[in-house]
Amino acid sequence: MLNREIAAGHPVILTAAVRDEGTSYHYIPPSREVEPRGNVTRALIDTFTEAGLDFRVGKAWTTDALYRETKGKRKARLEEGCEVVEMEAAALFAVAQFREVSIGQVVYGGDLVVPEGWDSRSWANRGDDRRLLFDLSAKAARKLF
Repeated sequence: MLNREIAAGHPVILTAAVRDEGTSYHYIPPSREVEPRGNVTRALIDTFTEAGLDFRVGKAWTTDALYRETKGKRKARLEEGCEVVEMEAAALFAVAQFREVSIGQVVYGGDLVVPEGWDSRSWANRGDDRRLLFDLSAKAARKLF
């Protein structure tokens, strides 16, 4: 996470990803951001809302550079509106556009990247959170068919 306000385990439904990795450029023309395709994001939002689950909707910074989430890059991505940092969304969204299939993505508050350093926030011990998000995501997927 980039945003300190996002608690460990708190879900974030992604609306876009800043492209700071290599894979997405093999599938779609260069651009600063890429968005999910189709109505999956809407289905996720509707399903999470119906379940009464507190969640956020936001943008991700996708990077494939391990340990290069520097203070300067973190600040710049926050200024661009990114709330989370992860490694897959931009590539997945680009492949979905290329293949003309629908995609959406939800992540949850895990480790925290802050100027003082890295805080794991015990993100690996969030089995119940992952199970709930899986179940709700499956319910959202069923709405699409």
